[in-house]
Amino acid sequence: MRIGYDNTFTRGNLGGSGTYARELRRALSALCDIEVADLEGSGRGPLRSISWLLRGAQRAARRAGACLLHEPAPVPPLAVNVPLVLTIHDASVFEYPDDFPRDWREFQIRVLPLLARRARVIVTGSEHAKSEIVSGFGVHADKVMVTPYGVTMPKTAPSRENPGGAPVLVFVGAPLRRKNLDVVLRALATPIGRRARARAAIVGANAIDYPRYQVMAKELDVADRLDWFGRVPPKEMTRIFDSASALIYPSFHEGFGFPPLEAMARGLPVIASRESCLPEVLGDGAAFVDPRDEVAVAGALERIAEDRDFHQQLVERGRQRASQFTWDRCARLTLEVYRRVCDT
Repeated sequence: MRIGYDNTFTRGNLGGSGTYARELRRALSALCDIEVADLEGSGRGPLRSISWLLRGAQRAARRAGACLLHEPAPVPPLAVNVPLVLTIHDASVFEYPDDFPRDWREFQIRVLPLLARRARVIVTGSEHAKSEIVSGFGVHADKVMVTPYGVTMPKTAPSRENPGGAPVLVFVGAPLRRKNLDVVLRALATPIGRRARARAAIVGANAIDYPRYQVMAKELDVADRLDWFGRVPPKEMTRIFDSASALIYPSFHEGFGFPPLEAMARGLPVIASRESCLPEVLGDGAAFVDPRDEVAVAGALERIAEDRDFHQQLVERGRQRASQFTWDRCARLTLEVYRRVCDT
């Protein structure tokens, strides 16, 4: 079986969607009975993308002799002469439109539903995401297949002790509305947070780009307990994880959630929202809280920092849960999707 794999819109993407595309491609290459032809538009700028979507992807798939084209980013071509497998990670644009730039928001709301209905199969990472894709994009449930994503486990389990000193909460990602940094700042301002002098390490964003949170932090008198790291390379991310007390993931909406699984794989306790897909993905490996309750967040952090038995239980359950999500499994489930498409 020969399939076309489009790298046009994922190459260089350092976020979760880029990780998915690269790791799935790597895992597919290790499987038998499949040959993957890498396809990518040439040139630069908007004209490159438009040309690729109008005619380039179709021509490339034909030249590659592929029985299908897989688009691992939710940017499918307008026309294609082979069956299309399309990855859509979530439908958050319908609930949180203001979290997206205007052009991307308009594309997802007005154009992507039409193109998604043309796909032979849509793949996504969780059952929760599937239900929202069916509702938001107006596709039949039988067309959406769940292929849970993977996480890379450390070759040797990191030797981590609950760090001494002030507890540190790691928050990963741009603080968009659905990501809910608000509750983290309020948790630092609770009596529990103030007594512990708890800090927050915000990774993946710079303070200057989010003035609302600078104002909020000053009003809550916690600005001196925030560390903004911006985008960091993987080695620095590992160092931050290994020196923290817990990762906080209080999102209102997610399609899968890579950061908490990555933290759990490294033995870092996770405090997570009990909403969206997170209970489905994280299972018993995280401490779940109401994402609107700052006292619950602060209380969970305090318990992790002070209750060694609870801390160790989260570490062990987290590692066990993370180990269940492998890229090999994701690739094998995706291969079953390819077979289904090419055999019909």
